[in-house]
Amino acid sequence: MLRSTVAEYHLTTRQRGPSELGAAAVTNNAGAAREVDMEDYVIAEASFQQLGAVSALLVNGFYGSTPWFVPMSLRELNRVQSNFPYDTSDHLMVVAKKKGASNRDPRSLVGFVDIDARPAAPNAKDPAPRPYMSDLTVCPLFRRRGIAKSLIRYCEAVCVSWGYPSMYLKVDASNEAAFRLYSSLGYAVMERYLDS
Repeated sequence: MLRSTVAEYHLTTRQRGPSELGAAAVTNNAGAAREVDMEDYVIAEASFQQLGAVSALLVNGFYGSTPWFVPMSLRELNRVQSNFPYDTSDHLMVVAKKKGASNRDPRSLVGFVDIDARPAAPNAKDPAPRPYMSDLTVCPLFRRRGIAKSLIRYCEAVCVSWGYPSMYLKVDASNEAAFRLYSSLGYAVMERYLDS
């Protein structure tokens, strides 16, 4: 059995708020940013119609080129469709897309993240603390442009609007680039444990 060390990060979001998103934001009734307009891309709530492109982005972002791309994409599509947040008061899927691109163009998506504050299922084994940010990925061709950082800050602003002072995530200890990114944004390791 392969075991890896995973770090759980925690951020007290009181240090940062929606004003630090770096762009004009359109807000929903609860005050959460619904869309953030950046120089070359837009960050917005994901639509159900975008989930096919999201699943391909997840496989490409996490696994790269693989002969198993199609079956892995179908598995991811099933997972994100079954988890799609119809009630966005405590769960949100967020995309970064090329500015001016059609929502119907699957190549327009360049990033994705999921933020979930719903209570964990009662039968969940070792549930993640809430709100929990997961599945952060950026298309390899668009990395090192601030997209991941913008997606994280968007999630932070959403957590603040939901009334949470903290946001959590997990990252594999071998992912040095992610450690640097999260550290640069003020995240601190709260706990390390083995994940099977």
